[in-house]
Amino acid sequence: MLTKEEAVIQTVKLLEKYGRATCDGKCFYIMGSKRCGFGLWLEDPAYFDDDLSALTLLYKHGQYILKEQVRHIVDNGFWIGLQRLHDYKHYWNEDDTITKEGKRYIKDTFNVDIE
Repeated sequence: MLTKEEAVIQTVKLLEKYGRATCDGKCFYIMGSKRCGFGLWLEDPAYFDDDLSALTLLYKHGQYILKEQVRHIVDNGFWIGLQRLHDYKHYWNEDDTITKEGKRYIKDTFNVDIE
């Protein structure tokens, strides 16, 4: 099981490695090998629905749609914050590395320092 802090750090590492799932300013849960902040933690791609928000997917299907290592994180604010981190382009450089503003958002929202 991952702590919230570990999940945030791993999310940033995965987004930096594989890139954010965005196209023409719109965010998607999955685009090839790319996933969104919340989509990284979904157990099965069958749950992806780009017409529904992360929170709506949780309400509709429940926590069991999440990977086992984060299923215990039942804080909806955490999942919304993680998705916001992915969605806001000013938190990411063109090469999908985190910006200083993104690091500040992570510190302010999750109380996590990103190196």
